[in-house]
Amino acid sequence: MQLSMKRKSIKDSLASKGLYDDSSGKERELKILEGFMQRLQFSSFKITAGESPDFLLNFSLNEYSATVGCEITFYFADDQKHGSAQARFIHQWKNFAKSLREELNTQNKEFEFLYGAIHFSYPSFEILDQIDQHAFIQEIIRAVKEKKDVENIENYNVEHFPLLATHVHHIYLMNTRPETRTLWWPAHLQAGGIVDPIDRLIEIVKVKNSGAYKYDWKGASEKWLLIYSGTEGLLDLVGVYTNPEIHNRLGK
Repeated sequence: MQLSMKRKSIKDSLASKGLYDDSSGKERELKILEGFMQRLQFSSFKITAGESPDFLLNFSLNEYSATVGCEITFYFADDQKHGSAQARFIHQWKNFAKSLREELNTQNKEFEFLYGAIHFSYPSFEILDQIDQHAFIQEIIRAVKEKKDVENIENYNVEHFPLLATHVHHIYLMNTRPETRTLWWPAHLQAGGIVDPIDRLIEIVKVKNSGAYKYDWKGASEKWLLIYSGTEGLLDLVGVYTNPEIHNRLGK
């Protein structure tokens, strides 16, 4: 008897795997909720989309039934009054990475299999605001053509590659054959430290609780708040351990 293992996609093993989902709004929230229910190993339920709360889940088993109201919100460690700088950067990078991918594909068929991780010299979430993105892509293309069959591109000639010389320490390259159309990645999203999430989580819960009494819960027997962290960057990796202080600070 032969057992075959399904080969894991290279795209799924790379840091950039989160860049391929273009869903937004209710579509994205539904994907998150369905994934959450799958992890809980629930299968027999019906989801109804709403606004306040975002969804109602209806469970039924024989003559028994229950309704759960679910509100979904997003966690960003750096979320402030004007939003998250990291979330804005990830949105910018998705567009940049897609433009870079299209340009690579038009330049050379072999480049369809080329993946890169860009290590910026002075990484920040504002880096793409500081450069001409079209010119930056063209420099990357020229550098890749000039440095064939290498794992790292570095030590750029400032006259020929002024943007790379100014902003990039090195570019890590990888051949993804047979997979094509991988999106490149900014390495600094996987650098740094993990922020203690407790204060931010408590703030989210308090804000949501303050408005939840206005929601139409349709007689729900339970009310869920699902806080989602996409963890595209290390900054938003969340680890929460059982801690009575959390309940004390929430007044429960």
